[in-house]
Amino acid sequence: DETPATNAATRLIRRRWSVVAAVVALVLIGSFAGYSAGHGQSGGRAGALTSAGANASIIGGSAVIVDNIQVSYLGLVPGPSSSNEASAQAIMPTSGTISNLCVTIRSSGVNFADATWTFTVRKNGTASEVITTIGMELFTCDEGNRVEFVAGDVLSISATPTDSPATFPSVTWTAAFVPSP
Repeated sequence: DETPATNAATRLIRRRWSVVAAVVALVLIGSFAGYSAGHGQSGGRAGALTSAGANASIIGGSAVIVDNIQVSYLGLVPGPSSSNEASAQAIMPTSGTISNLCVTIRSSGVNFADATWTFTVRKNGTASEVITTIGMELFTCDEGNRVEFVAGDVLSISATPTDSPATFPSVTWTAAFVPSP
């Protein structure tokens, strides 16, 4: 017989392994995207991945942000945002550099006016310099900043509202990940 504490611990371990499997899948898929990034793409968004380096892969996630008054956290895989950062954090399975944070917001009837969302890559619960702010344009990238991770560090993305932007936006984020040699 398993106790409630054992059941909770088992669920946590399964959840962490699910996140690790998702990250590995995204890195593998991103390897193919990284190869094709400089081969035949066109348009304003094509250069972001190639500026990260030849070995760049794509990582990312998506969520619906429920709270437009306080900070929400997003993880590496699709799922709801959370006001609890620990529930959104993913363990990095390998060392490398994250850069080129790109965010797309989708929400019907969005009228941001002066309201914005600021998205920040967080390492071990601390904000990095990889940050981008989105308002009227609904798509934005930070192509100039990087943050290094070592295997075992935890990653999350914070979404900070300013002036109560639209509620319940669907958010997709991607970033370049270059593994350490």
